[in-house]
Amino acid sequence: SDADSDADSDADTDSDTDTDADSDTDTSDTGSAGYGPPTSLTTNCQPTTNPLRYTCAVTVDPPQPVQVKFWRRDGLGPTRIHTSDAVAANHDVPVYFMAPDKAYDVEITAVEHPTVIPQTGSVHTGTPPTSVGSWLTVTGTSTMGLIGTEAPCTTDAVATIYDTETGDLVWYHDLDPQGELGMLYMVRYTDRHTIIGNTNGHIVEVDLMGNDLTRFGVNYPGCCNLNHDVHEKNGIFVSNYQDAQGGGLTLDAVAFLDQSGNEIYVWHPEDHFSIPGSASGDYLHCNSDYLDADGNLLQSWLSRDSVAKIDTHNPQSPDFGEKIWVMSGTGRSTGMGNDITIDWSAIGGADSFGGQHSFHQRYDGRYMLLDNDHGRALVIDVDDATMTATVDAAYATREPSCGAQGTAMDTHSGNAVVACLSRFVREYDQATGNQIWEAEANCRNNGGGGWSPRQGVRWYSLDDWN
Repeated sequence: SDADSDADSDADTDSDTDTDADSDTDTSDTGSAGYGPPTSLTTNCQPTTNPLRYTCAVTVDPPQPVQVKFWRRDGLGPTRIHTSDAVAANHDVPVYFMAPDKAYDVEITAVEHPTVIPQTGSVHTGTPPTSVGSWLTVTGTSTMGLIGTEAPCTTDAVATIYDTETGDLVWYHDLDPQGELGMLYMVRYTDRHTIIGNTNGHIVEVDLMGNDLTRFGVNYPGCCNLNHDVHEKNGIFVSNYQDAQGGGLTLDAVAFLDQSGNEIYVWHPEDHFSIPGSASGDYLHCNSDYLDADGNLLQSWLSRDSVAKIDTHNPQSPDFGEKIWVMSGTGRSTGMGNDITIDWSAIGGADSFGGQHSFHQRYDGRYMLLDNDHGRALVIDVDDATMTATVDAAYATREPSCGAQGTAMDTHSGNAVVACLSRFVREYDQATGNQIWEAEANCRNNGGGGWSPRQGVRWYSLDDWN
């Protein structure tokens, strides 16, 4: 019975954690960077306070980069290589992405001289806490390698990563022992291979050894503090909160914060839109905040069945905070206007979207959202100049429609990752449109950890984290 509560204060600060899959075919002992073959190489791999992580202390003479190669003894899963690129005599190499309670063989070498006095050994992982213990039952073959979500079996503020081939949990971290993650307080996995959580009281960012990169408290008004999505770009964090307008009306303001939690600015929709006099209640219900490639703010307004692109790329611009466009899923204004004419002819099904979530800009520059009303992810190409859009593709969720939340994400190759708020998640091939993989989340505690047993609120492809 693992008593680790994983506040995880691993002391390892080595930021170089190359996780490329093993493609090293170099057997030369000459060294392309001029490092002489090692005359001495000693190693000592020790577990951290997290049962799925080790740190390997490596001493090499003469000083040069070193690498740790590790693989499951039972032959399942990939071989991984973690590298310390520093030209140094002493290295602490972090080792992670390992399945629970498994034996791993380890080989440690100089990067430039992998056949000279290699050191071999083994490590054995431990067992995560019961509330975190989980796995995926997989069907088909994924291109992702790894996939991340908040822990599907508890409302604690635990982020998790799974191997899409074996289904094993291979990484987890408790971002905030007093916090939570779930439908209102969400996690995001970044292109820098870090994990950000809005934990209902804190914004936290950690690296893959659990070291804090950012941690600050937040206390905003409304029902739920900062809530729903949190996104970061160029050191700026964005998330929204409910801002009471009086008379029972609330609108969602967006806080732009620096890495210490200081407000850079706050975007208020009423400063840039004419809010109807009849507006009442939770009029927008913003459920997505995302900064696109240009630094513009993308928002999803569930109550309006609309998404918007807001000019926030240059705070000095006179147009800062003004709309670039609003796109209504109904094709007409639902109170916040509609600027985009949508061509639906490339797909079947309804010519509308509604109840949408997970609105963001894809790696290829197009936009993607989950059409909750119709149980599908949509890929949409918007022309800002002509104010027209085409729906290029639709990918069905397992369920015919989705309730709150859900996933419409993309891999670097363009594949779609799609899910309702449920225990099932799918991957579709972009070229053929066919489903190629599906996974079901399972819990050691049988999903007894809160409101979201066996459910992932938002799944993230980690196809370049391997």
